[in-house]
Amino acid sequence: SSGINAEYGVRVIDRKTLSSDVNWLDMEHNVLDQIRRGALKETTHKTHAEGSSAWNITVDFWTFLLPDIELVSDNTTSSLLLVPSLFSQTNCTASPESGEHGVFSFFLHHAQNLTAEDDLDDIYAIIKFDGATVITTETAASSGDSPRFDVKFEKLLRGVEITEHTVEIEIWDWDRWSGDDLIGAAKFSVSRSMKINEATPIYIDDSPHGALFISTVFRPVPFL
Repeated sequence: SSGINAEYGVRVIDRKTLSSDVNWLDMEHNVLDQIRRGALKETTHKTHAEGSSAWNITVDFWTFLLPDIELVSDNTTSSLLLVPSLFSQTNCTASPESGEHGVFSFFLHHAQNLTAEDDLDDIYAIIKFDGATVITTETAASSGDSPRFDVKFEKLLRGVEITEHTVEIEIWDWDRWSGDDLIGAAKFSVSRSMKINEATPIYIDDSPHGALFISTVFRPVPFL
């Protein structure tokens, strides 16, 4: 199973039970101290005795500080920038330690120059990851041909090549009286390449219908 400890922000990736009759065993480890020391791995030992039997238990604690992705506006160029201090911590180059495992972050900022047969009054987006819908936005706050969305999602990737994962974005125009109209769609494979506010064209049957501005960042985690 998996989850996040709200107090310490610890992500539990896997939890396995050895057998149905294993007793609970308390083992303390200060995760925050390990993070402060910058230790990637620390090992804790404990002896568990039950009747005439005893077991030596060893647990490896892996910690890795993964900073939030922060994008800021550059007022001089009206563009988005990744906070400079994070560049070194969002290294997208391959390394033997990280392999193909890590956290993928996707941002959909806004659209530009959308085209459709009807008026573009109620635009919304559907974002899919590996074919499954992860976000359906509300109707964009400022519709027209260049609506803003400002949504994001993150996925923990492990076990397969990064490029086997796909992101698909569909742009729709809501219609009260008939079916919603597809304005255009884009689909691409995930990669380590960092994109910041990059224009991505959308199509219907190979015909361009505007562009979406997106950002993607992959942050490798060395022990997944």
